[in-house]
Amino acid sequence: AAWEGGRWRLTLSPAEAEAEGPEVVEASVVVNCGGLLGDALEALHRRPPFAIKPRRGDFLLFDGSARALVGATPVGQPPGDVSRGVYVWRSALGVVACGPTAEPVREVEMPPREEARPEVRAALLDAACAAVPQLREAGVAGSYSGLRPGCDLSADYQIGRTEGSSWVTVGAIRSTGLTGALGIARRAAALCDEAWRESGAAAEPPPPPGGGAVRTTPLPP
Repeated sequence: AAWEGGRWRLTLSPAEAEAEGPEVVEASVVVNCGGLLGDALEALHRRPPFAIKPRRGDFLLFDGSARALVGATPVGQPPGDVSRGVYVWRSALGVVACGPTAEPVREVEMPPREEARPEVRAALLDAACAAVPQLREAGVAGSYSGLRPGCDLSADYQIGRTEGSSWVTVGAIRSTGLTGALGIARRAAALCDEAWRESGAAAEPPPPPGGGAVRTTPLPP
């Protein structure tokens, strides 16, 4: 990435082998929301001030017999320094699940290559039964895994703007980012607006795609 004439110029490698060559993209403002590759994207224009430390989360899924055993409120461990902790909940579709774990890993590709190890599944089952003892009688239907972008600096998200530039970073956003999505969006939008005005571009940022106002989903009462 290069900052030239008040605009970013990014040379992107083709995603597929059949592509004809690198693509050049220009932008007044760049937002790095690269998830598990957030530090690699940050390295396009500076030495990354943070490193992404992926953490694997495994979940256990119970069969339909568990549906009546778990109420609408999640039950589980208190949060720790690394994660929210393992807890049991019932989804909107009635599926009872337990998780997630928080295992440091090196892989950054989704989905994770390996299934949950037997000892991990056993630990999740024990945690589920500690929270809801009746689950010991329920059947286990399966498991699934995911990766989330932890950070080497702290448990905080890495949201900011590189001083003197219009590069905005929204990094190390993990699953709790869903709860904080509106606040994250407001902060990122404010940084983009600030960067846009300092870049010497037009007085007002361009309208969103389609020319209409930005629409948001109302929160339930």
